[in-house]
Amino acid sequence: MFRDKSLTVRLTYLGALPFWLALLAVFAGLPVDGALRVFLGYGAVIAAFMAGTIWTAAHWSERQSVLLLAMSSIIALIVFAVIAVPARTSVAMLVQVACLLALFGLDCAIHRNGDQPKWYIVMRARVTAIVLAAYAGMAAATGQF
Repeated sequence: MFRDKSLTVRLTYLGALPFWLALLAVFAGLPVDGALRVFLGYGAVIAAFMAGTIWTAAHWSERQSVLLLAMSSIIALIVFAVIAVPARTSVAMLVQVACLLALFGLDCAIHRNGDQPKWYIVMRARVTAIVLAAYAGMAAATGQF
């Protein structure tokens, strides 16, 4: 499953970069509405992507879990709904944070089953913290909370 660890690690950390670029755009004086739209849109893409990786891992697992399959699908639908249905930006950010945390929890469950190498869950914990810090920064910079 993880044939090239270094590529996986590099791409994972690069995947956090657009969150920070959107936050930097706010500090650079670019329109806040545009930066928030980019931030939340990218958050939805990443959450849906991560839900897809959970779905795939559940299929590859020796102990395939219906709960993992269902939860990953539900989370993907929730993040879609957050960008499809008008909502306060603070609500959208909170829902995305909750979904990202839930996805990390599902990855932890997969790891506990022995279906991921230790380095993967350590990397996931770190990149999740980096992304959540970007959410906190964006919320603070734009006065969402």
